[in-house]
Amino acid sequence: MIEIYKPTAARRKSPNTVTLDTSPYRDHFEFIADTVVAKHESRPQFLKTLATMIDEYQPATFVESTVVASLAVYRWRQFRFCGMFAAASASDDVSDRTALLAVLARQERHCKRLYNYTRKLLLKMLSTRVNNFADRTPPPPAAASPKKSRAAHSAATAVGKFRVLPKGKLPIAA
Repeated sequence: MIEIYKPTAARRKSPNTVTLDTSPYRDHFEFIADTVVAKHESRPQFLKTLATMIDEYQPATFVESTVVASLAVYRWRQFRFCGMFAAASASDDVSDRTALLAVLARQERHCKRLYNYTRKLLLKMLSTRVNNFADRTPPPPAAASPKKSRAAHSAATAVGKFRVLPKGKLPIAA
């Protein structure tokens, strides 16, 4: 049974808590911030969004960190579309505004679907990680198949249509 991953306040305050500043993937996050944030947007605000998500999900591996960064990018794009939507709504030209609003709404829905899909994927990865660490007991040894002795093997040889079995066993048709 898969447990739902829910970060707790006690876990966030533990000495092993990963933050944006202590993450071993800080350079990767800086690169993402450089490529995602437009010139007129606030880079520190994006890094704050990313730091909040890192604090919430506590990625432990590079793959988990990349998925958390993707979540931050999708959320940032949703914020951007909301700003563009507000700016387009204030436009005076009705024909341009209608077409632009339709494109923005479609892009925002697409970004929202990507965010939700990626979040489900991340939660599944984190719950798998939690379950794997909880199940650190070694598996029981596999049962060894019993080996037949030579006497038992030779007693079960075929005689005619029937097999001669050890004493106490009924013969079966071959």
